[in-house]
Amino acid sequence: MAKTKGVYEWAKNNFNISIGCFNDCKYCYSSSIAHRHGRVQRDCWKNMYTKSYAKIDEQLKRLPKTKNTDPDLYDIMFPSSHDLFEENLEEACYALSKILELGKTILIVTKPRIAVISELIYRFQDYKKQILFRFTMGTADDDVRQYWEFNASTVRERMICLYLTYKAGFNTSVSIEPFLEDYTLIKHIKRIQPYVTHDIWVGPMNFTHVPKEYIEELNQDLYYTPENLIRIKNEIDSLGFDNIRYKDHFLNKIKLEVST
Repeated sequence: MAKTKGVYEWAKNNFNISIGCFNDCKYCYSSSIAHRHGRVQRDCWKNMYTKSYAKIDEQLKRLPKTKNTDPDLYDIMFPSSHDLFEENLEEACYALSKILELGKTILIVTKPRIAVISELIYRFQDYKKQILFRFTMGTADDDVRQYWEFNASTVRERMICLYLTYKAGFNTSVSIEPFLEDYTLIKHIKRIQPYVTHDIWVGPMNFTHVPKEYIEELNQDLYYTPENLIRIKNEIDSLGFDNIRYKDHFLNKIKLEVST
């Protein structure tokens, strides 16, 4: 039975080449955990730095040698605690090349940028069967996107990246987790659906990692009440798409409401 929490809902292992992330997302779990354990101050997480090739080689040596026998999970999620930028693209391509040459499958999860995605689909076109691109696209409202994901790519740029990747013949997926508002959600799903070859994942925000002032400023918690999640799920299900997947904490909140 596959683990169903965090990274392990999607992949057996994860691989990161950088510490910190330029995106500076307000809901970032990695910056919250790093701050909690005293590794990096939350405000400094946006000052990303990338590991040396020697350090990456050390990580590569520690990859599991055993074969993944779960067909529903990818071998490696890359990355899981930062994003991909032009600033760490060469190191990313180096690590990806080494992992793919080992025959492992890779789930590339990113808030995509055109320059980065264009390079990845050019360099790794011979490894299409081993790669799934999963793009994080939490809203169709770019003002909301900018509030929560200040330095991340725009809604339009992510849509272009999804189209380019799909047209290049790669496997594509979308993560609408967290969904950042609910008023464009159905239209958003309809818009991305034609360019997704695999799953569309939907999940609420995990407030464990979000400073209270951000939640209170937008009354963000109202989007994720069990009652609203039930309504949203019913609306999404009514679309009739068979590739919608709900994150476990989405379903668990609904189960809690139904059982009380």
